[in-house]
Amino acid sequence: MSSSKQPFIFALGPKLSRSNGGSPTATIQRHVVYGRFTMDMTKAVSDSAPSANGDNGTWIRSGASEAYGVSSDYDVGSAIHAVVMCLAFVIVFPLGALLLRFISVRVHYMVQLAASILVIIGLGTGVYISTEYNRTKNYNTAHQIVGLIVFVGVAIQLILGTVHHVIFKRTRRATKLGKIHLYLGPAVLVLGIINAPLGTIVGQRSQYNIPYAVVVAVLAVLFFAARVYIWRSTKQNKTIEENVGSEGSDGEAQVPLHMLNSTTKLT
Repeated sequence: MSSSKQPFIFALGPKLSRSNGGSPTATIQRHVVYGRFTMDMTKAVSDSAPSANGDNGTWIRSGASEAYGVSSDYDVGSAIHAVVMCLAFVIVFPLGALLLRFISVRVHYMVQLAASILVIIGLGTGVYISTEYNRTKNYNTAHQIVGLIVFVGVAIQLILGTVHHVIFKRTRRATKLGKIHLYLGPAVLVLGIINAPLGTIVGQRSQYNIPYAVVVAVLAVLFFAARVYIWRSTKQNKTIEENVGSEGSDGEAQVPLHMLNSTTKLT
C-alpha cells in the first residue's frame, strides 16, 4: 500500500455479454478491449471514514492514471471457423450434389473436393479455438463430438466417391461403395448443418441461430425445387429415349442412353 504507481490491468466487453453471477465456474466471453493503468495506493489508507460511492452511471477517478496500452482484441479464429463450415455445408456441398445432375461427375468431384478443403480448414481452426477456452479443452461438448464425427464422415465420403468412380469407369457397373456414397452424403450434410447451432451455443452466440435457420430453410426450399425440376426433366428424357431407342435403324431394340449413365448419379 506504499506504492504511488501500482500497476493494474483491465479488460472490457463484449457489449452483448451477460453476467452469470459471481460463480468462479461461470462461462464468460472473450473481452474485446484490454489495457493497463496505475493507481496511487497510498490514497487507499485513511484514518477517517471511507468516502461514499458515486451515483449509478457516475465515474470517479481519484488517484488513478489514465489508461494506457489499450488494445482491441477479437476472436478471429471463431469467425473463420463459422464462415468456412457454414459455407461448406449450407452452400458448397449441396451445390456439388446438384451440379452432378446438371453438368458432370468431374465438376461434381471438384466442387465436393473444394468443400472438403473448407472442412479441413474448419477443423484446423476448431482445434485451435478449443485450446483457448477451458470449456472446450476436453473436447466433451456436443458441437465438438458431432464435428469430429462429421469430419470423419466427409473423409469417408470423399474416398468412397473417388474409388467408386474409378471402378465404374473401368467396369461401367454400379458398386456397393456407390450405394453407400449415395446415402452417406445426405446424412453427413444434415449432421453438419445441425452442428452449427450447437457451435453457437458453445461460443455463446446463440442469437445467430434464428437468422441461420431462416437462411438454411430458404436454401433448402430452393434445393428441393431444383431436385424436383431435375427429376421431371430426367423422367421426360427417359420417356423420349425409350421411344426412340425402341426402333433402331436395323429394326432391333436399342439400349436407351440413360441406362448407361444412371448409376453415376450419386450425391
